[in-house]
Amino acid sequence: MVNLEKLGVPGVPLAGFTRSVRYGWTVDEHAHAGCLEIGLCLRGSLVLESGPDRHTIMPGDLFVNRPDQRHRLQALPKGDVHYWIHLRLSDAPPGFLGLSAPEIHALRRRLNGLPCRVPADTSRIATAFHRLFKCYDGPSGNYRMFALRCACMSLVFEISELTDKQQRLAGTDKLSAIIDRIRSRPEQKINLDTLAKEAALSSTCFINVFKQATGFPPLHYQLMCRLTEAKRRLGGGDESITDIAAALGFASSQHFSTHFKKMFGCTPKAFRQASQA
Repeated sequence: MVNLEKLGVPGVPLAGFTRSVRYGWTVDEHAHAGCLEIGLCLRGSLVLESGPDRHTIMPGDLFVNRPDQRHRLQALPKGDVHYWIHLRLSDAPPGFLGLSAPEIHALRRRLNGLPCRVPADTSRIATAFHRLFKCYDGPSGNYRMFALRCACMSLVFEISELTDKQQRLAGTDKLSAIIDRIRSRPEQKINLDTLAKEAALSSTCFINVFKQATGFPPLHYQLMCRLTEAKRRLGGGDESITDIAAALGFASSQHFSTHFKKMFGCTPKAFRQASQA
């Protein structure tokens, strides 16, 4: 966790890279006075409670907490990894990243238009976060201050561009229905050609639009939905691991265990033991 304002980057009081090292870690409910928090899940999955709403944040998802909005992260598995940054979008001197008041107002409107959970292709945002921390690790001096400001500007720009993508995708009702169905019934087999016809798109176009909406190709997204549902069942019942694997469409319990460990950083058995401890 670093305070970039102390390094000459106005409006960015905190930024960090979090890797959970134990099971069941939960952040108490809190709010960030005057700051917009934006995070990016890289590995594992998060459960974000924001007011009355509850969101499952999957790898590649962006999450947004507005200033003074009470929220908390819970049920973080061991091995979860995510970036996060706090933005103070104030037009009081020196202004956010030195921008003018009209520019800050325009940026604030765009960022406030993002939902709490943003499933999208966030690869450019991940690259921008990586560049920011690489600049931070560079040698101190005036060039480092310049690099940090540019890296923050690039990151905020990539995040703000998601607003247009979300608006373009808002009208694709058929695609949204398909995504919701996969998410709610991940055990069902899917056929890409059939889904493409349902969305009235060619197979190639469907895959591209699906990836733009979720950040992942359809089959990869379904796999993550299956694993997320498996995690819920492991933590909340006595169904055997073999039965869970079969019910969710995995070829074998070993196949299931391999994918589960890759996503969550532990085996299904270890996760169940930790969640019931």
